[in-house]
Amino acid sequence: MNRDAIKAHADAYWYRPCRDGNVWLWSAPIVVSAEMQRRGLSSAEWTAVFLNYDEARYIDGLYLVRNSLIPVLPQRQYYAGNLPAADCIQVRGWAGLNDCAHFVSECLTAGRVSVWHLGVGGLVQKLRELGDTRTLGYFVDADAAERIIGSGIMKPGDVIAFGTSHKTFSHGHSTIFMGDGKVANHSHLNHPSFTGGKGWFGGGVWRPYTEPTTGHPLVILIHFSDDDAPRSPATAGWWRMTWRSQTYYYYFERSGRAYWTRRAPVTRVAGPGAFEGRGYWFDFTTQVKIAWTATGTLEVHSRQGVGMTGVVNDTEAITGSKMT
Repeated sequence: MNRDAIKAHADAYWYRPCRDGNVWLWSAPIVVSAEMQRRGLSSAEWTAVFLNYDEARYIDGLYLVRNSLIPVLPQRQYYAGNLPAADCIQVRGWAGLNDCAHFVSECLTAGRVSVWHLGVGGLVQKLRELGDTRTLGYFVDADAAERIIGSGIMKPGDVIAFGTSHKTFSHGHSTIFMGDGKVANHSHLNHPSFTGGKGWFGGGVWRPYTEPTTGHPLVILIHFSDDDAPRSPATAGWWRMTWRSQTYYYYFERSGRAYWTRRAPVTRVAGPGAFEGRGYWFDFTTQVKIAWTATGTLEVHSRQGVGMTGVVNDTEAITGSKMT
């Protein structure tokens, strides 16, 4: 994959239709060239963009604007009310716009990731099936997601999606992670450079997508691992851990998969036949960071030889020793 290409595509297209010229509704695309032709407009004079048109509710739609206005859109905060009505034509309002997965798919395709889907659920499933992705959190709450994002494991070009329930696996929105805790996406104007949004979606912030009014409060974090730092063979294997005065057993695979169980291993040369939780571990020089997928629990350990000391979710102490 090419993270720079993913980010460059997101930078170029976050406020306008993707390179293929389509904007997707629930079951059919709006074809921008056809909308231009129907109105007798020329692409030499007009461009399709997304503009906010309701500041109170912060919703946006698809518009055709004169090319001469494109340079001033940032100063006008991508708000239709700040543009001359004669030079700003609404093609479609908020109702029915469903272009977020299309945007994420197009960004990933630009970065040579072989995945493409128009629905968030299908896109998440396809991403999770790839050999180089790691699901760091699957339908976890916003606080857990924020800890993992702040840990430095996520990188620009990774994917953050949002859903309703881990039981029904209902998905609602998807974004490209841009680094520094920020995202870019379609179906809401949002990008790190966007200064509009009345403090709601502006600046690439992602937590508003988890608010009750959005209908998808849980977060899915998908990380591409092909450029991660090599994992130390000294960490791989079985560890006996103590947390809240209880004993747990962790098994770290060289591939980066991690498992935990309360049952002591029968053998040291293989992983657990059964486990109670699984996630992924990452080497950061002298630190080992673990993200447990189902809960979004983050552990950060300092490893010294055959011992580890760390914290769970930034607060609770945990210690461990290598089982040899």
